[in-house]
Amino acid sequence: MKSAYEKYGKHKESTKSSTAGSGVLEPTEFMVYEGSGRARTAASIVEIFGWLLVVISVIAGIVLMSHTEGRWDDHPYVAQGAIGLVLGSVNGLFIVMAATYVQARLAFDSHVGGLADREPAKT
Repeated sequence: MKSAYEKYGKHKESTKSSTAGSGVLEPTEFMVYEGSGRARTAASIVEIFGWLLVVISVIAGIVLMSHTEGRWDDHPYVAQGAIGLVLGSVNGLFIVMAATYVQARLAFDSHVGGLADREPAKT
């Protein structure tokens, strides 16, 4: 199987602007790897799921903390609501972080080329 470097040629030369020579990347000449579109779509869906988890956990935590029982307006579920709010939000933010990393990595690979496909450094 050919590497992306062999398939697409030298990436540095194919992405430089032909007019200024300043190294400005042209959006139409980015490298596209197999499956990168599906990975970007999956990362977007996972990111939306993470944000939904954050919102739902905040709402559920507030509702649980404000739930009253008895005639003296006791709030017996404050600890459970606070724990659910914090842990649900943290878990949702970790999911968002992972999805954002995948999106950023795909953007890096499309602009610069994959880390494994780069030319060795000249010493």
